[in-house]
Amino acid sequence: MKRLVFASVLTLMMGFSTLGSAALVDHHNGFIYDGALNITWYDFTYKGPSNTGAIWSQANDWSPA
Repeated sequence: MKRLVFASVLTLMMGFSTLGSAALVDHHNGFIYDGALNITWYDFTYKGPSNTGAIWSQANDWSPA
């Protein structure tokens, strides 16, 4: 009986776990829009246009205003 209750609760919890997903949209150049929070994140692993990394002035040149 305990196994049946545990399995039922676990199944119910797994069903609700999919409700909290957010749509992430890649805007390229390291910018990712989060639709759930209505903000744009910056991916710090992005290496820039030349794939070598960018210095501060280069990053400001290709980032949106």
